[in-house]
Amino acid sequence: MDIQSEKIELIKMLLATTDASLLVAVRNVFEKQQTVWTELSPEEQEQIEIKIQEDNRGDQLDL
Repeated sequence: MDIQSEKIELIKMLLATTDASLLVAVRNVFEKQQTVWTELSPEEQEQIEIKIQEDNRGDQLDL
């Protein structure tokens, strides 16, 4: 499954849930991810973004 399809499936699940604790948990994951990201240096962020792009293309290059 590609990333866009995965996002759509997750959105459908979020819209269908009535479990408030699940929604809080999902929000916490996103907030934690944002906190971690902002603590990285710009160089580290760039390396991660490059690796993600390579992985999305199927490249096998290491940083």
